[in-house]
Amino acid sequence: MEHAETAPEVWVEKLPVQAGSGRSAWLIRPVGTVDRAGHPLFEAIRTAGERAGTAVVVDLSHVRALSAGAVRELLDCAHTLEAARGRLLLAGPAQDVDPLLRLALGLAPVPVFATLGAAVHACASRVPADATGVPGGGTAADRGGRTAARHDELAQLQQAVSSHAVVDQAIGIVVALAGLRTEDAWHVVREISQHTNIKMRHVAELIVEWAQTGHLASDIRHHLQRSLAARRPALPEAG
Repeated sequence: MEHAETAPEVWVEKLPVQAGSGRSAWLIRPVGTVDRAGHPLFEAIRTAGERAGTAVVVDLSHVRALSAGAVRELLDCAHTLEAARGRLLLAGPAQDVDPLLRLALGLAPVPVFATLGAAVHACASRVPADATGVPGGGTAADRGGRTAARHDELAQLQQAVSSHAVVDQAIGIVVALAGLRTEDAWHVVREISQHTNIKMRHVAELIVEWAQTGHLASDIRHHLQRSLAARRPALPEAG
C-alpha cells in the first residue's frame, strides 16, 4: 500500500483497487484545524483526483475545526472530481464539526459518513460502467466477474480501514500515557515510523502491544522517548 505525506497536516494513502479496473481511490487524513482555503488538504484532494474516475475519501476524525472557507473549498473540490467522473466522500467528522459541515454543504453532492468504514464501503460499492458506459451491462459472466472483483476490492479496502483503526488505537494510547493532544500523538507515531523505516501500521501495532504487555522493542522505545522529549520529559511505563 502506497502512502506519502504531503505536509505535516495531511496524510495521503493510496487505497487498493482491483487491478485493471482503470479506477483509483485515495484516503486523505488531515490533522488539527482546517481553517483556510489554502490548507494542504485541498491540494492533496486535487492532486489525487487528477486521474479521471478517482474516488477520494477524506477522514475528518482528527479535525478539531473546519472553517466556512474550508467547507467552500471542499465543495469546489467535489465539483472538480464530479466533472472528472470521480467523487469525494467525507468520513468521521467530530460531533461539533458534523452539524456545521452538513448545514454548510446543504444539498451538495458530498456524502458525509459517520465512520471511515462506511465511507470506504460506499467507495467500493460504486458500480463500474461496462465498455458502453452503462452500469451493470454486459453478459451474465461479465457481471459475475465484476461482482467478484468488487468483493475482492471491498475486502482490501476494509483491511486498509483496519490498519487505520490500529493507528487510532496507538494514538489514543500515546494521548493517555503522555497527556498529549491527538494531533501531537499522531505526529509521535509518524515520527517513529519515519526514523525506524517501519510502516506506521506496524509501529502502531507494537505500541498497542506495549500497552497490553509492558514490552516494547528497544529501537521503538528509543525513538518514542526522543519524540516525546520536546513534549513530555519522561516516558511512563505501561501496565
